[in-house]
Amino acid sequence: MSNTWNEIDWTAETGDNNILPENTEFVFELLKGAKYGKFNPNRIELGAKVVEGEFKGAVNYFSYPDPKEQAWVPGVFRRLCNAIVANDIEDIQADEDPVDFLVRSAGSKFRAPVRWRTRTYEGADEQVAEIKIGNIKPPSKS
Repeated sequence: MSNTWNEIDWTAETGDNNILPENTEFVFELLKGAKYGKFNPNRIELGAKVVEGEFKGAVNYFSYPDPKEQAWVPGVFRRLCNAIVANDIEDIQADEDPVDFLVRSAGSKFRAPVRWRTRTYEGADEQVAEIKIGNIKPPSKS
């Protein structure tokens, strides 16, 4: 019996997850697993996957920095909350932990463009695609 995993030419696979074109808007679905950062407990880390079009299934991870260090964070995070609420999800409550809200909202959709930025990893520069968190909008109603 043939194993389909053994039929793949692994040397031809790049593993490049940064395929999303810059300045293109995508419909994303919020993934399970939102959490506070391992190295910065005031940073929220989460992921989303593209759910429509040519790049369907592509996953993108993004984060929100510490709101005490960046005054713009609460307003930008609220845009994500507004997009989630447009999915008929109960809004974040005044005393609800933001990560608990994101975990509860997994599967919600939102629209956002992607931008590319350069980051240095292990001494080398690399290009990474990231969701423009300041431009998140509710999904289009069908």
